[in-house]
Amino acid sequence: MKQSVWAIAALLLFSCSPYYIEGDFFFIRNKGADMPVWVRGNTFSGTYILILHGGPGDTSFQYVWMESFRELEKKYAVVYWEQRASGSAQGNCPPETLNLAQFVEDLEITTDTVEYMYHPARLVLFGHSWGGALGAAFLADTNRQAKVNGWMMADGVYDFPLTLELSRLKVIDYANLRISAAGVSENEKDMWRTALEWYSAHPVLGNSDLGTHAGWVGKMGGYFHSPDIEQAYLRLLFGDMAFFSPASLIATYMNDILVSEKFDVTGIDLTVELSNISIPALYLWGAYDGIVPAALGSNALILTGTVSSQKTLVVFNESAHSPMIEEPQKFVSNIAAFIDSLE
Repeated sequence: MKQSVWAIAALLLFSCSPYYIEGDFFFIRNKGADMPVWVRGNTFSGTYILILHGGPGDTSFQYVWMESFRELEKKYAVVYWEQRASGSAQGNCPPETLNLAQFVEDLEITTDTVEYMYHPARLVLFGHSWGGALGAAFLADTNRQAKVNGWMMADGVYDFPLTLELSRLKVIDYANLRISAAGVSENEKDMWRTALEWYSAHPVLGNSDLGTHAGWVGKMGGYFHSPDIEQAYLRLLFGDMAFFSPASLIATYMNDILVSEKFDVTGIDLTVELSNISIPALYLWGAYDGIVPAALGSNALILTGTVSSQKTLVVFNESAHSPMIEEPQKFVSNIAAFIDSLE
């Protein structure tokens, strides 16, 4: 396997605040992709949390600005890894490498790199949304699973066909509710009638339908339960993160287009692979998640092969798709309790 890891000086001249230049920043190069890694937080703890961000095509750097991960960095080291064709990743990534097996290979190289550079006492994976699929696929192999000490998944996708069907039905139910509700304007009712027409014409969601579907999920509050928290987060995302960090929103946008067009995830089903997981597992789910509905969290807990005493599902009753943003204190306390319970 041809690979190389090369460190660069983290001279992030975009900011005068020490917060934005903390940690180690380097790239992992593999098969045309130059994938940034930003290691921050309490490296003296010996515990490293490796972030598997969503998408595919999203960015791990957004977590740096979340209150929850700022708190976690005080106790543990956090590894923010940009997957190929995702976030601020660079290089000339061949389209044929945009597949689950390649992402798993990249993740294994990343875990090996963290082990080589830092010798962590504990390495714990954290997968959010699409990161759930990536983590489950990685952990399906017992040799790879032996490289980590724990598995955490927040609103993670592991069965795309089932996820899309449940999410589709959730939007349809919401649309019917708004259309029949008193006090709803005719303009809004017409909007939801349009949604029903679209879903009637798309009984099974394909890769080209995901953008439109995500738009309807957003309109019903399926990504954020609190509109105020959503707006505050977006201001942060397009403010500090855009101008005072190593993150590139332009690269994130372009990578998202590439991976959306070239990587069809809609057929991925890892329900069998979940049964191969035997390490301690923590699942965290927003009760109002519209894109990966909470029923999938309960199902994941049952399917995961870990013994009952070492696997837990925590539901966040004031959150949608990102409990780490909407309920940060509860999120941090549950992760800390889980990590501190690991041997």
